[in-house]
Amino acid sequence: MTHPIKLIAIDLDGTLLKDDKTISPHTIDTIQRCTQQGIAIIIATTRAISFVTHIHQQLQLSTPVICATGAEVWEKPSGSLWARQTIPLPVAQAIATLADKNGWLLSTTVLDTRYWRQKLGQDLSSTPPDVHIVKTNLDAMHSEPTKILAKNPSAIRPILTLCQEQFPDQCRTEVFHTPEGDEESIVVVSKDADKGTALQVVLEKLEIHKDNTMTIGDNNNDLPMFRQSGLAVAMGNALDNIKSQADLVTDTNENEGVAKIIKQYVLSTN
Repeated sequence: MTHPIKLIAIDLDGTLLKDDKTISPHTIDTIQRCTQQGIAIIIATTRAISFVTHIHQQLQLSTPVICATGAEVWEKPSGSLWARQTIPLPVAQAIATLADKNGWLLSTTVLDTRYWRQKLGQDLSSTPPDVHIVKTNLDAMHSEPTKILAKNPSAIRPILTLCQEQFPDQCRTEVFHTPEGDEESIVVVSKDADKGTALQVVLEKLEIHKDNTMTIGDNNNDLPMFRQSGLAVAMGNALDNIKSQADLVTDTNENEGVAKIIKQYVLSTN
């Protein structure tokens, strides 16, 4: 490589995390070797900052974080908020109304709180501290959310159609797929929110050129950050269209694909 890697942006689910949501000890050791050599490790995920805090502690990181598919950029989990993009309230309310009408459960993030619609007979004693249970999805839409997530496959096409037909210039949708190619969930964010735009914010703050950046991911929402890096890496478990738009393909998340590509193309040259 002509440009040394100074920053690696890594997706979580299906990439850094194994299917059981853990990180292998070998991968943790590889990432810590990077930080010891001055290489910035950036988590870029659909998940909320509260989840990433645990990952940062496990990896002993103090670097910026990209959350909510790029809708939020944090200096670090305990630091200041660098950027936040929100969904216009009328759009969010329309999605919530459609979900309530059809009995779909949404996960809605407003500021630093996640809202879940209560399931029938749900035990509230085990609810995470950053989650509020609401009777209806619409009850969560008191302020503009950063992210709306629907995991019910039957909700994907109707929400996608609603956003594309009624709000094409006000929000952006991401459909997530299983490794087999089946539609799994849909995320709605601001029209200006994506991992590529968020990565630009991080690179400018850290004064790192995109040619000195590696990005690693497995799904459609990783493509914008692929285009903002000098070396884009798709996981072995990624869909074929993701692999075709990457510079390299590594092993799967179950077989330490992140550690393998970093050792081969980053640590071996430092």
